[in-house]
Amino acid sequence: MAQTIRIIKGLRNRDQSALTELYSNYNTALFGIVIRIVKDEGIAQEILQEGFLKVWNNIEQYDENKSTIFTWMSTIFRNTAIDKTRLSGFKNN
Repeated sequence: MAQTIRIIKGLRNRDQSALTELYSNYNTALFGIVIRIVKDEGIAQEILQEGFLKVWNNIEQYDENKSTIFTWMSTIFRNTAIDKTRLSGFKNN
């Protein structure tokens, strides 16, 4: 819990090492969410990068009183993956 609070503070202070730590802690679980939706490893990796960029750019919108950081991030990653499947030309294997 204290580690998560420290990471969130770091992100809000634009500390890139906090983003690295966040990625290290959550990339596997978030990749699992994304790959189940897009079913393509390459596209899932792209979405993973895009998702972490969205987290970095929108960390001020995160409210720890409403959800955990993982729940908030999983919503971002899930929605990003779904949006990708809606693009014309997307092939879901």
